[in-house]
Amino acid sequence: MSVPATAMQQERPGPLRRLAHVPVVDLVYLAVLFFCLFPYVQLVPLSSYTQPYGFLMAAVLAMLWPGTIPGLPKLDLVLLVYIAALGCVMFSIEFVGTLDMREASFLLSYLTPLVTTAACYAFLRRSPELVRKCVIYAIFAWLGVSVLQYLISPTFLTFLITSNSELGSDIVASGRGVIGLAPEPTHAAFHIILLGAVVAFLGGPLWVTLMALCSTLLVYRSASAILVFAIALLIWGGLRPFWRSWVLGAVVLAALIARPLAQLLGDSTRIGSLMGQLSEGGLGLLVADYSTNIRLAGMFMPIYHAFENYLMPQGISIERWGEIRSEILSQYSWIMDLSFAGPATGWGLFIVQGGFLGVPFVIYGAYRFFGLRGVVLSYLAVACFVVFMNQFYVSTPAFGLVLAAILYSGSRDRSVAAGDNQPPAGNNS
Repeated sequence: MSVPATAMQQERPGPLRRLAHVPVVDLVYLAVLFFCLFPYVQLVPLSSYTQPYGFLMAAVLAMLWPGTIPGLPKLDLVLLVYIAALGCVMFSIEFVGTLDMREASFLLSYLTPLVTTAACYAFLRRSPELVRKCVIYAIFAWLGVSVLQYLISPTFLTFLITSNSELGSDIVASGRGVIGLAPEPTHAAFHIILLGAVVAFLGGPLWVTLMALCSTLLVYRSASAILVFAIALLIWGGLRPFWRSWVLGAVVLAALIARPLAQLLGDSTRIGSLMGQLSEGGLGLLVADYSTNIRLAGMFMPIYHAFENYLMPQGISIERWGEIRSEILSQYSWIMDLSFAGPATGWGLFIVQGGFLGVPFVIYGAYRFFGLRGVVLSYLAVACFVVFMNQFYVSTPAFGLVLAAILYSGSRDRSVAAGDNQPPAGNNS
């Protein structure tokens, strides 16, 4: 006996009704994940690139479900709580005097890793397949918007991330790539590298990861992303003796194809022009090009200065950073400029501000990011580490997603080795 269609429609709950039956904790998890995947979307206009909503939702989750943070593996719990406490202490010291909004944003670099990593790790243990699908869909969304910007209008959907209606057009007119859902192409490229890596860490399709990585060159046209891949290859090869000869061969191959690739991309684009100059002038042009110069100097020189000063903590004062910046520029004439807003390096921020107190967290980061097994996964993890060596701070909630995926990947591997197909239910050391 067939059931009338009207009766079936009455029995089938609608989307809003189904949403009402979703547990509140899952809704909060999804909100955290959304802002990890789209960290630049503005609900209200703010001056900063990365929006605070991922951190805020993860903090809400940690307060409503107190077991979220203690659910981290023991080593990660200790180091993430440690760096958060260090940030709070330095912030409290600075708070006694005059407080700048930039100093308040520095605090997020110390607090965000703890809450976002804990939230994403808990969500992965709860619904790994859902998280993997959401990351894949997010990559499609990023690339779909970016391709439409490339084909139709550079300003397509840019109102979601900036109040400047001409930002996308101005950047494309300067010879750079489209911005996607980020404030500028380099941030879009770095973010899509992280998302592609997360898909691989969670056992997703390799072609999705490859598509994400290729978009950094073909869609976002980011020279900084190419620099990340090159530095990551050198570090990755140096850590693996068997692959050193292959890395050397890759460097030689890159030198040979630099000029043809520059011609393919066109001298009118920034990345094509830079690669053409590099093929003709050699590595010296890495410090002759303004943008490359300030990125390399910002990545390494603040750390070098910190070691020159015996890793003494400098605190989060923006005035103190201004003094350090002036000292570096006066001492090294080849540096064209350094950021006024603080050390232009995610990992280096902890070494410059925290000194020897910040070093343990950076060592911990290297231990986690350099510890994955497998050729592809290990290289992608190193590339993610190098992304945060740039002016791409761990205050982005995407850092927590990447670290949680690395932790989950490691725990999954240990479970498989132990003969268990399910992720471990307790803490991991």
